[in-house]
Amino acid sequence: MYFGVIIWSIWLHRNDIIFRGNQLNLCKLVDLIKFRIAIRVKEKWPQLHMGVNDIIRNPAIISIPAIHTHPRPGMVWINPAVGYMKFNVDGSSLGKPGPAGIGGILRNHQGEEVIRFSKSIGFVDSNEVELLAIREAFILFITSRLVSVCLLIIESDSKTAVTYINSLLTPHGN
Repeated sequence: MYFGVIIWSIWLHRNDIIFRGNQLNLCKLVDLIKFRIAIRVKEKWPQLHMGVNDIIRNPAIISIPAIHTHPRPGMVWINPAVGYMKFNVDGSSLGKPGPAGIGGILRNHQGEEVIRFSKSIGFVDSNEVELLAIREAFILFITSRLVSVCLLIIESDSKTAVTYINSLLTPHGN
């Protein structure tokens, strides 16, 4: 839960830098993360007898029971098989079209990160940005030394982009 809050906060701060021209402000980012986590703690455990400010100032005073959760179906990352690498990609556009960015992470069969990318790509719509993320992952892979030693899997959360790419790779009539 808190890892998601941290990553989401970093993502929003990054978007402010890229799309709004804001400057990196680590103090502000850390304060926002602490605040958002404190709010989530109070939402999850309303019986805690301390305020949000107390949690922010001294998070060590909280004693929260361990909770065992099960991942939601479809939300589990699965390592690729030996001999394969997996690129998980995503794209985001603020408008139709709007300022957009892409990113991706390539991992090996042990789940170790091998390549990471993230960049602004100008003004495009949401379908195009997803396709550009897939394209960037493919280009990074085929121009690397990895192309000669393993096969590539690319995962995207865009059903439209995946359907389109698969239609290009599948012979018509089959």
